[in-house]
Amino acid sequence: PLLHSIIEKNVSEKLKDTSVELMILTSPPLPKYLYGDSAILKEALNIIIDNSIKHTTDGYIAIDTNYMTKDDICRITFIIEDSGTGLTIKDLEKTYNNNNNNNNNNIQKDNIIRAKQLLSKINGTLLINTKIGKGSKITIIVEQKIVLEEKGKLHEDSKI
Repeated sequence: PLLHSIIEKNVSEKLKDTSVELMILTSPPLPKYLYGDSAILKEALNIIIDNSIKHTTDGYIAIDTNYMTKDDICRITFIIEDSGTGLTIKDLEKTYNNNNNNNNNNIQKDNIIRAKQLLSKINGTLLINTKIGKGSKITIIVEQKIVLEEKGKLHEDSKI
């Protein structure tokens, strides 16, 4: 439900009058309930997907979700790939060094720094592969504890 709510509310509406092709690839359904901060994860995903939308005027945006489980942990990988403008090496260095200068008007870089900061709060990882004029591939990796349904009632919004 988390990824679907982002796509339904965000991506589809913003791309409806463009020539950008949206591809959504998902693995088998995730475990029904996961324990983690879905609000932070949702905000980070929104930032990355919004950047893809803003910086891709033609071509594609692909969103891929995979996961693997071990014991009671689910490692989820979100890959957002686009054929947009890409980031410069200088911007990548600033992103990985958390060098967020408020006087800098590069909103794309600042947003990615914000997503990276959010993900670090939940021990998530943000990986960036980009080429100017060719697009970007951004990978988000988070681990969530698998919760059995019987242990208690969970809010519908907390489902991933």
